[in-house]
Order: sequence, then C-alpha cells, then structure tokens
Amino acid sequence: MFLITLLFGLIMGWLICWLSDRLPVLATSQMPTVNTPKGTLQNLEQFSFPWLALGVMTITAVLYTYLWHLLQFSENFYFLAGLCTFLILIAVIDLKYQLILNVLILPAIALMLLYQFIPLTQSSWYALLGGVAVFFLFLVVGMLANGGLGGGDIKLAAFLGVTFGLPYVFWALLAGALVGGGTAVFLLLARKWQPKTHMPYGPFLCLGAIIALLVNPIPWLLSLFT
Repeated sequence: MFLITLLFGLIMGWLICWLSDRLPVLATSQMPTVNTPKGTLQNLEQFSFPWLALGVMTITAVLYTYLWHLLQFSENFYFLAGLCTFLILIAVIDLKYQLILNVLILPAIALMLLYQFIPLTQSSWYALLGGVAVFFLFLVVGMLANGGLGGGDIKLAAFLGVTFGLPYVFWALLAGALVGGGTAVFLLLARKWQPKTHMPYGPFLCLGAIIALLVNPIPWLLSLFT
C-alpha cells in the first residue's frame, strides 16, 4: 500500500503540473506567458519543467505518503490530500504565471463555506468570520502596498480564512509569512534579488496553509488526524 500511495502522489503531482499549464490558457483565452510580469523570480525558466515538475511530484508523493501513514485510505485522507493538492495547484500556477484563477478560487470558497455550514455549528460562524476578517485585512494591505498584493492573493487569503476560521487562520498566515521572508533572505544572500524582481505571494500562502494543516492541526481538523 505504501508503494501504491507513493505512485498515487507522483501521478497527482504530474497532473498538477499538466493542469497548471492548461487551466490558465482556458481561463484567459490567451497564452499565459503574456500575463507573466518581467522579473518574476529572476528568470522563470529556471523553475520550468523538468525541475519544477520533479519538485511538485516529489512534494505531492511525500505529502500523500505522510497522510496515508496517519490515516490509511480513509475519507479524511482523501479530504486532506485533496485540499493539499488544490493548494499546490494554486501555488504552481501563481509561481509560473502570476495568476490565481477565479475559476478555481471562487468555487473553492463556496464549497468550503458549504462544508463548514453543513451541519451548522459554532465553528461555522468562526469560519465565516475568518474569511471576512482576512479578506478585509488583505484588502487594506493591498491598497497600502500599491500593488504588492493582487486580487487573487486577497481571494486566496479569504479561502484560507474560511478553511481555518478565527483565530487559527493567523497561524497559517504567519507560517506563510515566515517562509516568504526566509525565501527573500535566501535570494538576497544568493544575489538573485534585484529591484525589479517580483516574488508572488500566493505560493507562500499555500505553503503556510499546508504547514499549518500538518504541523498544527486546528480543532475542527484535529479529528481528521485520528
């Protein structure tokens, strides 16, 4: 079963890479490279296939194997694996093309709200408050940052708010900020950071969310790991 899970993760990682190139084209009706700003992480080619694909496949396989070790092939395994897969897909598309697609993130917010409110519990309202609070927090930061945060980042943050709820969403945001800050320091020390270099924030939000899911499960997810 271990090898089956590993193979399953590798296949899903490949599917993520395939979708990350197809979905932007379908959503924008034009080649996604047209929407890629100059200076994105100092030459996007270094993150292209096969290195990016190999990294995504490896990460997905490791995540799936870890979740299987905890949960076997249970309903909770498929839920958490699906959530992590979605976050990785969002991160890869944003890393490649500076896009967080409405066709992905808006239905995800609606589905997560539906999941949180069926059945209706006190946690449902914390989830709704988390989505609203983080949406307006990122909206204000985006306005003050003069384009430092895009509309896609704001909607992704709202999705995380709905997923984690208050106050636990702030752990996911903190984890993402720490990873983003560490990456910026690394690029600076490696002399790959230039004034015009643009580093997308979506991948760090997604990575912070995955870290928060696996390292510090929130109360409504805690039962999923047992």
